Amino acid sequence: MVFKKNVYPYVKFPNRTLCEDILFQQRLRKKGYKIYSTDRYFYVSIRRKNKRTHTWKGTDEKVLRECTIIARTEDYKSYAKKEFM
Repeated sequence: MVFKKNVYPYVKFPNRTLCEDILFQQRLRKKGYKIYSTDRYFYVSIRRKNKRTHTWKGTDEKVLRECTIIARTEDYKSYAKKEFM
């Protein structure tokens, strides 16, 4: 997550280790700031086998409900290219 440093005095990042990014974004929206994201290309999410080591505790099933599985592969970079779509 990237934001302009002049935002920080008005919207503080929560002092916690669970859902802090979500809370920060909610605070930004309440204060009228816009949130932008990158496009869907060039994005890969790799989750470790031990889900307890992730900061976000969502299940794989929850993540996958919002995704389209293209392939299960070690060569994920070739699938993340825009030309593939």
